[in-house]
Amino acid sequence: MKHGRASIAELADLLNLEQSCIIQALNDINEFIKVDDLVFTSKYIDGFINQIKDRVDQTGWVSVLAQAQSISLPYAFLQTILDEKLLCNEDYIKYSTLPDLILSEEYYNKSIETIKGALEEASEPLSMFKLQKSLVIQEPLFYVMVDGLAKENVLKGHFRGRRERAVFEPTVYRDRQVELIFSLLEAAGYIEYETVVRHYPYMNPTDLLKKNYPNILLLDGCAATEDLVKKLEAKIQETYDTSTWLDASAWAPFVFTPADATGLLEHTMTRLTHLTSPTTSRRSLGSLADPENRLIVLESRFVTSTRYLEELIKSSTDFLNKRALSEIQQQKKTHSSKGKKHRADDKGLVLTEQEICKYLIEECGLEKSFARSVSTTLRRPMTDAFQRAIQTVYLPSSNNGSGTLLSPESQWIEALKKRQQTLLSTLHQTIVYTTQAIQIFKDESGNKSLEKYVVRVLCLEWLYNFLVLQTLSEAYDIAGVEDAVGVSEKDLENQKKISEDHQKMAIQRMLEVHSSDVQLKDLHQAALAGKKPDLFLSYFESSPPNFFKPLTENVKKQAWKDMVNSLGRLLNTCSLSESTGPSILHITSLICFEYIYHNTPFSVSGKYVPLIIRHCTPQLEAKDQSKEAKLLNDAHAMIMAHVKSKQPVDLDLLAKVKKQGQQWVSKLQDI
Repeated sequence: MKHGRASIAELADLLNLEQSCIIQALNDINEFIKVDDLVFTSKYIDGFINQIKDRVDQTGWVSVLAQAQSISLPYAFLQTILDEKLLCNEDYIKYSTLPDLILSEEYYNKSIETIKGALEEASEPLSMFKLQKSLVIQEPLFYVMVDGLAKENVLKGHFRGRRERAVFEPTVYRDRQVELIFSLLEAAGYIEYETVVRHYPYMNPTDLLKKNYPNILLLDGCAATEDLVKKLEAKIQETYDTSTWLDASAWAPFVFTPADATGLLEHTMTRLTHLTSPTTSRRSLGSLADPENRLIVLESRFVTSTRYLEELIKSSTDFLNKRALSEIQQQKKTHSSKGKKHRADDKGLVLTEQEICKYLIEECGLEKSFARSVSTTLRRPMTDAFQRAIQTVYLPSSNNGSGTLLSPESQWIEALKKRQQTLLSTLHQTIVYTTQAIQIFKDESGNKSLEKYVVRVLCLEWLYNFLVLQTLSEAYDIAGVEDAVGVSEKDLENQKKISEDHQKMAIQRMLEVHSSDVQLKDLHQAALAGKKPDLFLSYFESSPPNFFKPLTENVKKQAWKDMVNSLGRLLNTCSLSESTGPSILHITSLICFEYIYHNTPFSVSGKYVPLIIRHCTPQLEAKDQSKEAKLLNDAHAMIMAHVKSKQPVDLDLLAKVKKQGQQWVSKLQDI
């Protein structure tokens, strides 16, 4: 009664009795409460219950285990007493999942409202771990309350994950992000799965797109809308109607992988094939219904028609006749005893895909990739035509415009003259426009170096080709051309293989024939001096060849568009490797210049990449494109480090440079 509590062992010592006697005596005393080896008075029990009640009222909650340890009471006994004497009051609460905690109703309601308020105000995904730390609510209790709110389904949002890993996703956030994703999709006609995940990471991107856009086309790395498919259908229809060809991989958006472009083309062709199937009404077929002119897909990339291929074969008559003549002339030297009719059966008379490809590129102006692809298809019909030409090679197929039939050798000379005129016109434009573009640079030493490049490279090349044209105009046969130029027939047909030194030797040789032409000699001396292109520019103005086109503003704009398209095609064909790094940066720096200065054709070698980047950097920064400027400078530093000290090339950085160049080309093509 004095202390409110005692142990049976203590009482036995005080009274000098056995513990069994004490226990027997306690059983007869009703005002004491015995728990295990402890004895309490009712007043003592009521006292510590009131202490716990006061603590709950002050702090909002209390741990039964902590209290049992602080007053040295059995945990189970304290829980039972509190359940009977404290929790019978509605002002106090205990969760069945947290039996150790007792809460005041006021604290419970306040905590629930605090959590609920924070979640209702959220407009972005909210981490429950961070929210618990910011609200300073006891950790197990916080997550039990959150679970309760989730089960009640009263919040406008969803919980993803459990406990400290849980994230609350507000409905307003989901709706906003989904709306953004589909606005991007509808604006571009396609969207990358990476973009979808970046804007909404809580759902599989293909499931999200399919759920909200049932007609969407799911590809390997992105998705395309019905509008994009219809645009490709229209482009294919235009290709078919105009008897030309289409590179679907180049037409597809620049972010499309080869697999994406192939998937888009296959899907579109399947639709077109369905439209042109025998079960489809004739009225809906359009021009694609022509049974004699079918659509053809090559390498899952190129689209053309049978009519276009037939036109290529027809246009190859001169090439085949010339090739046949060359074959017969060669055989005259080695097989003079064979009759002409037996020559077509000679195993040595073959038309290779490489020859056909070379012809398609140089004579028909086809891009290398398409020419390589279509040469496989054309090999058999062109070989048949070649065999026929062997038998009839001396039957002329064209005339010189005056009614006189031309021999195959004369046809070859005329064809080469036309090509030289086209090449000279292009070089003329390049020299003039590049010289104009040089004035944009405000670097005295840089300008001088650029002007030397124009003179020593471009002007020298123009002079060489102009002298070749004059030689062709005065020649009677192929042997005469070879002798005058000092270059073989094969090298004349493929001028890119002629080195600069070889060009200089050929120029010297041809000038000896045209020794009376003072202007050409002056141009030669100016090219060798390599200081300024003024003499060439003056010559172009005062004595332009009759095949030159006036350099009007429209001609300049078209030259600029052709240059942008050409740079774009070159960039697309560059693979990512250490060896192609300088080329990718060179092409991208030229594209950057055209992006900044519209309608300003500019063509220089990779030697001037540092000058271009140094000049373009402040221009990009002025356009709020500091990141793009830094990208070019970082890539240049990386490539220089690789060249000088063989440091590794960062292919990821190189990929970013290529992608940036492709983006600029795409924007320029939309102008």
